[in-house]
Amino acid sequence: MEHKISATLTLSDDNIKELDRRFAISAFNATNGSRYIACVGENGDYGLDTIFDGFAETVQSLITSIGEGKNCADPLVYPILYCVRHSIELFLKMSYEMIFVIKGIKSNKSTFKKIRDISLKIELLEKDKRDPFFTTTDEECELVKQQNQNIDETITLLSSQIDSCWDKILCNKENQMTHNLKSLHENIIAIYKVDERIQIEYDFIVRYLTDYLERDPNGDMYRYLVNDHNKRHFVSNGIQTVDLLKIGEQFVCLKALFEDFLKNLSSIHSEYSTLTYTSKLSRKQLEDISHLVPKPENFNAMIASFRTQIMSKYQLSKSDFDKALRIIREHNEFSWNIGKELLCQKIRPEVLELIKECARDEKEWEDSYKFLSKDEFYSVLAFKELGRYPNQYYSEDYSIIVRDFQNRQLDKYALKPSVDLKYVISGMKMCGQHSYAEILETQ
Repeated sequence: MEHKISATLTLSDDNIKELDRRFAISAFNATNGSRYIACVGENGDYGLDTIFDGFAETVQSLITSIGEGKNCADPLVYPILYCVRHSIELFLKMSYEMIFVIKGIKSNKSTFKKIRDISLKIELLEKDKRDPFFTTTDEECELVKQQNQNIDETITLLSSQIDSCWDKILCNKENQMTHNLKSLHENIIAIYKVDERIQIEYDFIVRYLTDYLERDPNGDMYRYLVNDHNKRHFVSNGIQTVDLLKIGEQFVCLKALFEDFLKNLSSIHSEYSTLTYTSKLSRKQLEDISHLVPKPENFNAMIASFRTQIMSKYQLSKSDFDKALRIIREHNEFSWNIGKELLCQKIRPEVLELIKECARDEKEWEDSYKFLSKDEFYSVLAFKELGRYPNQYYSEDYSIIVRDFQNRQLDKYALKPSVDLKYVISGMKMCGQHSYAEILETQ
């Protein structure tokens, strides 16, 4: 039997049964494990960066399909331009979010320090929890369960304190639900002076976004044929053709610029997370200044002119300058730059000599390891970690790494002197521990 649905659509019983079968099960919340299943819930680990990647990859896929003769340019021009434009929108939103967090941390140093302190408490509490499965009696099992419950309640309370701190840090953040590129751009430039590196790189990128910020701020031109006045968007802007190959080439460049900027924002965020900064100076600026501070033998004679020079360059008051100099003097890494070595941890010279001999296979590490105190051993391990992954850490992370290794109760197998010596030396230099590094480097 056939069913006339409309003047142009007639379906048989089999056609309708097939449609019913196709739509009997929703595509949403599917669980069949197909390669086409996309995870968009909690298990998808979704963020704006994932969505950005999807739109960016779509641009390249569609343009490639034109080059391969699988599609034509005319029907794909709107999807391609919209994907480019939406990628830009997502980039601006991600940038604003990250810059605002940096601004919030910089403006609320004590609050952010509180977050770090509370996070450490939570970390230590988590380590105090025990698995009831490994208890030997019912009484002990119940006791462990009760202790774990008490710990969880404390962690919940501490977590709420962290949430309150973040609410303070992120207060006054603009709602980013808008699709207007100009509005997003204005929100960014309202806060990007928080760090001059952000401003310089962002201003460089924006000059290449004119076609999108100016022509299609609301996202209509690259989606719809006509505007609110029923006039064609492109024709009204004097545009008759679009070179999609050129669009693709430009977008490759834009994507590289976006990714570099976001990567640098992440690095700057990590830098501020060290808490080494002032209201006027970033950690990088403090480091730069530390290399210029007169050395001890010339300090008294040159400090007045140096102070004037730095105050002028960075627009600092005398109080700002004195605070910066105090931070530099108390900082393990920066103090070395001004001619003063601050030790992270006292390590006996004979311990360093022993490690060096083991690295040369002159002595057995398994026997020599026993000569190190726990503090010395974990300190050396921390230097190794910093030296092996210098791009992942700052010197301020030394104490955090030491604490983590102590909690994990690492043993002698965590260090292999013949392999790790170069990393230990590098990590020591990173932390301004040059006298220790010199002992290890001496032949």
